[in-house]
Amino acid sequence: MRQINWYNSIRTRLIILLVLFALLPIGVLALVVTPVLSTDAETNIYNNLTAVAILKENEVLRWAADLQTTLQAEIQRSEGTRFLTNLLQSDLDSAVFRVVYDSQLANFQEALIARPDFVELFILNTEGVVILSTDAAKEGRLFATQRFFERGLRSQFVQPPVFDVSLMQYSVIFSQPILSDQGEVLGVLAGRATLGTLNTLMTEKASLGETGETYLVNADNVLLTDLRVSDDPNNPNITGSSAIRTEGVLNAIRYQQADTALYSNYQGIPVYSAYRWLPDLEIALVAEQEQVEAQRTLITTTRLLASIIIASTLVAVLAAFFVGASLIRPLSELTTTASQVASGNLALQQTSSRLNLRRGDEIGMLSQAFNAMTIRLRELIVSLEERVAQRTRQFETRNEQLLGAAEVSRSVATVLDTSQLIQRVVDLIQQRFDLYYVGLFLVDEYREWAVLRAGTGQAGETMLARGHRLKIEAAPGSSSMIGWCIANAQPRIALEAGEDPIRLATADLPDTRSEAAVPLRSRGQVLGAISIQSTRSGAFDRETIAIFQTMADQVAVALDNARLFSQAQETMEAMRQAYGEFSHQAWMERLRRRPLLLQRDPQGLKHIREFEGSASASGANPKGETEALVLPIKSRGRVIGTIKARPRTASGENQPAAALRPDELNLLETLVDQLGVTLDSARLFEETQMSAERERLVGEITGRMRATLDIDTILQTAVREIRQVLDLKEVEVRMGIPQTGVVHDLPEAGVEQPETGQIHANRQPIDLRPGQAEIEGSTL
Repeated sequence: MRQINWYNSIRTRLIILLVLFALLPIGVLALVVTPVLSTDAETNIYNNLTAVAILKENEVLRWAADLQTTLQAEIQRSEGTRFLTNLLQSDLDSAVFRVVYDSQLANFQEALIARPDFVELFILNTEGVVILSTDAAKEGRLFATQRFFERGLRSQFVQPPVFDVSLMQYSVIFSQPILSDQGEVLGVLAGRATLGTLNTLMTEKASLGETGETYLVNADNVLLTDLRVSDDPNNPNITGSSAIRTEGVLNAIRYQQADTALYSNYQGIPVYSAYRWLPDLEIALVAEQEQVEAQRTLITTTRLLASIIIASTLVAVLAAFFVGASLIRPLSELTTTASQVASGNLALQQTSSRLNLRRGDEIGMLSQAFNAMTIRLRELIVSLEERVAQRTRQFETRNEQLLGAAEVSRSVATVLDTSQLIQRVVDLIQQRFDLYYVGLFLVDEYREWAVLRAGTGQAGETMLARGHRLKIEAAPGSSSMIGWCIANAQPRIALEAGEDPIRLATADLPDTRSEAAVPLRSRGQVLGAISIQSTRSGAFDRETIAIFQTMADQVAVALDNARLFSQAQETMEAMRQAYGEFSHQAWMERLRRRPLLLQRDPQGLKHIREFEGSASASGANPKGETEALVLPIKSRGRVIGTIKARPRTASGENQPAAALRPDELNLLETLVDQLGVTLDSARLFEETQMSAERERLVGEITGRMRATLDIDTILQTAVREIRQVLDLKEVEVRMGIPQTGVVHDLPEAGVEQPETGQIHANRQPIDLRPGQAEIEGSTL
């Protein structure tokens, strides 16, 4: 029997085969599952951070609402504002004022004890002067220009956190108007609150592990609440003075919206983050968790998968050592089956030898494990195929949406008529995205109402006919999604139309199941919004809204361009008409001074007094000549003259010449048009030369007069140059002080000069006599 080398033995080969077949499915599983696990893990991380951020945001808003409610309760507590009315309308030195003052101050002090968030409660009159405050040092101060006072006169208002020097920390001021029983504004009640409660809310542990934290940053990037490492002596960030400029903070302030990101935090450590913008307080809320801790579950799963691979390899190697010569046949059968499975026949199982399946040794177990592995692999591949098909459908849907958005953008880019543009937009969006209803709202001139300008279907026509409009409100309690969307310049989605608290339902659209409102933003302003409604629940996701928002921004730019184009056209038309009128008046003035009449005939060019014949001849003249063709000479659309042309008669013939051919007539009209342009250019050139000559003469005369500081020399130079330039017979200069229409000569006071007196009285020059001019001053 031939000695078989160990590397050629069945056992060695079996070990190799077992190892390969053990690693193959697990490796495929690892290659396929690991990316899926990584993606799912990252999605879960972002979802958890977003949920924490939303929870903290709600707590902050609830805190602000509670403090505003406290102020309202203080107003109602004052016996229906009777005390406050007496306080604001009484004289500061009266006994009534002092009694009401002491009573109200006691109420405020009790409120400060009941609500420690407030550090000061104060009342301002309509002039913005503090007349009562729990901080006596603030009484008498003027806050007329502060936002909390100006806005507080109209409604409830929250002023974003500002640094208070007296407290040496940031504080928030809440204000609301104090109204009389007749609804008249008497003053403003305001309360200053510290950020201690917000700091506690932000530092409370959430479901973000050991490295997770939430904090607040204002619009100037200043940190408002403590960080997780605030007690660390190596931490350079100080609440109320340090600036946080991470990617999440900068994006939240710049774009004023909610999003997620992976970046390095204020310590330079990679973190997952979810950030949100709180528009009422103008602050950014950031939730972060270090990347290493967030991915701990994924790392554990990866290690477990690696352990399974290693363990499977060891089991395969150990099993092969116990296989003998009697296993060649079952192994061959198993190898054949495995080869067929490897070739793609996943429906095949180890059934050729039932004995192998019943055996309690490794071969039976291997056969059963092989069958189980084949089933799992088939299920996994089927599952993967379903996922690929689902992703393919999603990709196709997204591609169709992008194509539809591109088509809408191309279509609106060429339309400059606003009415036609908005109707085309809603029709195209409804058709390309298969929507139930699309409506386009534009804000009115006072930015108080969103007015429906275009809508699809019968519902759109009905609402347009009745002038459908919605109130624009930025508060969380807004009465409509469109109003909220425009006020906040952000899209809003109602995946379940009946569950959105601010959605305004209409009987004209009974089948709406999900709705989205997308703002029309252009050049930093919100022009309106688009209402998008579908009959399917949950029809809009974040990617779809992003597409709609991009499309809405392009529509807004097209609307703005159409408006600017219309304004430019009106301006250009007005300028053209104004310049045409100016040019016409200039020609009329010139022709009035010097009429220009020229005639060119076989005898040559000559000047004539007036044109012969009428402006439009209608037939042959008495001499039997062909009728004259009269063409107007135009400048800027205005007639400034005419050209009368008559065809030349044939030599030696007494009959009239034939009329001009169409091409000759067209050539003549073109030449006359160019003549008008050329004449206008010549007139402008001539006027420019005359103006330049006048400026030159004025400059020369002024330069000669300024060549000396002697008064007599200056007057002599002026008289000489004026007489020479204007070709006057005599120039007389008189200097004196006008009194009741009389000018006194300097040499002889008391001599009345009626002409110069008239000049002083009327402030107008007079015509003395031909060839003589008089200039006020001494006679030279």
